[in-house]
Amino acid sequence: MKKGLFSKITVAFCIVEMAVMQIWAMRIASHNAFLTTGLLTANHSVFGGELLLLCLKRIFARSDGTEMKEE
Repeated sequence: MKKGLFSKITVAFCIVEMAVMQIWAMRIASHNAFLTTGLLTANHSVFGGELLLLCLKRIFARSDGTEMKEE
């Protein structure tokens, strides 16, 4: 697998999954008048956290391509 391909696939999956979940929740709310805020909060926090961790990994990575090591 090429370097960075897994990160790109993970970002695409997280964005698509959050969009699908948002559309699904809006459909439930429009048909049944249920509140889906708990479901959306949990879903967006999990997948948003994954995107945040990938972003921080990319920001704090060394420029020579190796990861930072804890001492």
